[in-house]
This record gives sequence, structure tokens and C-alpha cells, in this order.
Amino acid sequence: MRIPRRGLLALAAGLPATAARAQAFPTRPVTIIVPYAAGGGADITARLLAQRMTPRLGQPVVVENRAGANGVLGAEAVARAAPDGHTLGMVVSSHVINKAVMPALPFDPVADFAPVMLAARTELALVAAPAPGVTSLADLIARIRARPGDYAYASPGAGSNVHVFLEWFARRAGLQMLHVPYRGSAAAHADLIAGRVAFTLDTYAAVRPHVEAGRLALLAFGGPQRYAGRQEVPTIAEAAGIPGYAAFSWSALLAPRGTPAGVVARLNAGAARALGEAEVRDRLATLGAEAAGGPPEELRALMEGEALQFGALVRELGIRSDG
Repeated sequence: MRIPRRGLLALAAGLPATAARAQAFPTRPVTIIVPYAAGGGADITARLLAQRMTPRLGQPVVVENRAGANGVLGAEAVARAAPDGHTLGMVVSSHVINKAVMPALPFDPVADFAPVMLAARTELALVAAPAPGVTSLADLIARIRARPGDYAYASPGAGSNVHVFLEWFARRAGLQMLHVPYRGSAAAHADLIAGRVAFTLDTYAAVRPHVEAGRLALLAFGGPQRYAGRQEVPTIAEAAGIPGYAAFSWSALLAPRGTPAGVVARLNAGAARALGEAEVRDRLATLGAEAAGGPPEELRALMEGEALQFGALVRELGIRSDG
């Protein structure tokens, strides 16, 4: 049956505005804001996706670093951006933890964003300076327990996800320790190698050169399962006897709250195809990360679950940020 011209116009006028915007998207370059310094895992992941999403979206996808305040400055810029899909953010798990450690956070890390896709899961490794008689995490725990208050652990900042993970570990393992925050990993690694702090938790990619050179001892991984790339190394939960302990990071692509579902779906599809490329997956593997993917709903469930879990944990541990 042929529909009269007036009928076609009426149907077009009745199309939801969000569908029309999704069909037109994107109309200009898309910016992925990375709220951390260049060269980190989130930055590298964002650039891998941007390069491959560009031809699929038909507009340039560019990455902009806006580091500061443990990711708050850049994330706020995303939250305040127009909800049209042209400004996105690539955040890591500390984005969610910030809600618990920063009472004056200027946005809600879950409610003020539209999840697009979980990009990658990143392995965190617990490392210590090599020492006689310390060949396992159990050995290290025994040594620290024997001298309560004499040892310190390092993190990249008070209130960071690593601070939360390590304080959680120390409390559950019965360790009385000092927390020493650093501004980034490099300074922490130097003091760790020199023996001024006992251990730290960092991405496997960041510590692997020191481990391979014998400057640091790899004692455990933080994830819920053993890392596929080093199956012989136990998890912290196994080695320390802490059931339910899991410390790993992730990177995720977010849009501002209110971004049309059709636009989110197109971004999700473009990111999914990028993550499906072998070159991308191989590059992430060199960072100790595993390409993830999945629908926006899965990312929202992850963020909501961690907000509840770590909110309760941070209150129990009494942690606050220095950001």
C-alpha cells in the first residue's frame, strides 16, 4: 500500500527526537577525555579505540588528557559536557571509588554518566624488594607481623584505588603498617627497590621490567582468578588466605548523563569492533590487560556494584583522599 506524501511527513514528524539525533551522529569530531596523565593504561586504551573508531564513525576521534585530582577534573568536564555523544571519558576503577573517599565530589560517578562500554580489565601485581627468606607472600606477611609498625606500603596517592586495595589487604592479613602515598608509580618503585617501603600494588605492565630484571619480586596478583599470563603466580586471596579479596582495575568509556540511547548504541558498536581487532587485544595484553566489551547495561551493573562494595569498605577503613 502506498502511503500519501502527507502521511509520510506525519510519520517523520512523529519520530522521537532521540532517534533523529542518533541518525545524525556524529556531526563533528568526537573527543575522548582521559582524566589521567598520558602514557598510562587508560590513555593507551583510549588511543587504541580512537584510532579505530574514527573510520567507523565517519568523524575524527581524538584523545585529550586532563589530569588532576585523581581523575576528578577530567571526569567533571565529561559530566558537564553536552549529552550528544561528542564528548566522552575513559576512566578507571578509581572513578567509582572517588565517591567514597571524596565527600565533596562535584558529581556522582555513576548517576551523572551514561555507560558506553567496559573496555578492559587490568591485572594488578603485588611486588616487594627481593629479600633473603622472602620467596612468597606468606613469608612477607610473617616478617611484617613479627615487627608491627616497622614497615610501610606504597600507593600512588591517598584515596587511590591502590590505597584502598592495600589497606584492605593489610587489615585482613593482620598487618600493622604505615601507608606512604606517592605522586605516581615511578617514585614509589624507586623507594621500593631501595627497601624504604615493603611492598606495593601496581599494574603488571608497570612493574614487569623490574621483575624481569630481578629488582622486584612478584609475589601475587590481585584478581579473583590467576592471571592467564603467569599461571604459576597465586592470587592475593590464595596466598594470604583472604577469601573474597579481589583487587583489579578496569577502564571504561562513559558519556554524559542523558546521552540518547541510539548514540550510546552506535558508540558501543564502534568500540566493540575496535576491541575485536587482534592488534588491539595483543597491545592490551602487553599492558597486563584483557579486552572486555559488552553492552552498556553490564558496565552500569559493575559500577553500581563497586560503588556499594567500596563505599562500605572505605567507611570501614576510614580512608580519605588527598585530592
